[in-house]
Amino acid sequence: MSRKHNNNINIFNLYNPPNNHKLDLGALEVLFTNATVLLGDLNAKHTAWGCALANNRGQDLENLSNDKAFLFLNNGTHIYRSHSYNTTDALDLTISSPDLFPYCSWKVVDYVGSDHYPILIELDYEKNPITENLENEWFVFKHSIFTAAECAVPRGKHKNTRPAFTNDSQDLQKLLAKREHLLQSHNLNDNTDARIELNKINAEIKRKYCSIKQSNWQDLRKSLDYKTPNTRLWRIAKKLYKIQPQVENTNSIIGINGTPTVNDKEAADALGNYYSEESKLALGRENKKTGRAARKLIRSCRVPASNELFNDPITSSELLYAI
Repeated sequence: MSRKHNNNINIFNLYNPPNNHKLDLGALEVLFTNATVLLGDLNAKHTAWGCALANNRGQDLENLSNDKAFLFLNNGTHIYRSHSYNTTDALDLTISSPDLFPYCSWKVVDYVGSDHYPILIELDYEKNPITENLENEWFVFKHSIFTAAECAVPRGKHKNTRPAFTNDSQDLQKLLAKREHLLQSHNLNDNTDARIELNKINAEIKRKYCSIKQSNWQDLRKSLDYKTPNTRLWRIAKKLYKIQPQVENTNSIIGINGTPTVNDKEAADALGNYYSEESKLALGRENKKTGRAARKLIRSCRVPASNELFNDPITSSELLYAI
């Protein structure tokens, strides 16, 4: 930001869960003020910002933005890619007040492990909103920040600076460029080999990303000793507390060999084998009499296959409840 403009800027990060079919327009309306940037995933779709279709949330957000004269920074680029269905969409939105819009630039950068692409938003009162040389601008920005820090913070010169994004790594950049070339040169819907190659590249990117994060963590551990201030240790502890567990619930059925089933027949066979084994009675020699009585009772309770009780279809919710 230019030093000529010292006014505060309001930045609101918003999220609307997909199960909320309507936006809280009353709560949103109070945020549409001067010098404001609204951004986040509202699960609102509309053709105005690049979606193939519009839903009620997108229509409400479009109407509210028009009423308040706010403008979307999205240029139509898709920001979300589904790894399961290989589809893309524009879900993450950036909305600016009219006084800031002429000075804002908006760009989607390469993603690493998430299905949402990172977005780079810049505000420049001095130059054209479209930055021609991003690397040079970033160098000038870092130089300005470090110069000001050296003058204000009595801790000497800044040492061992790190890039802001992990994906600035040269190894990751090569893999990202390879994946981008594959996406542009092949139609993944009709080319099975290309999709397999894409999955391999994505897996390698995730492994490399984890390796870099582990290396950064080891470097952080080496930098801590008995002289480390408590304030720094407390900041690190708070960051660790905010880390989300990398565990996802799944409804996949695991077969006998430990791999997920790929179709309904394999899932049914796996469930049948599982409950067949679970229903067997494990009785010792001392319980022979009890075992015979139990097996006799089970045989007498079996229902013939012609019984109409089992002709009714079983819903997936009933099956999940039984499991």
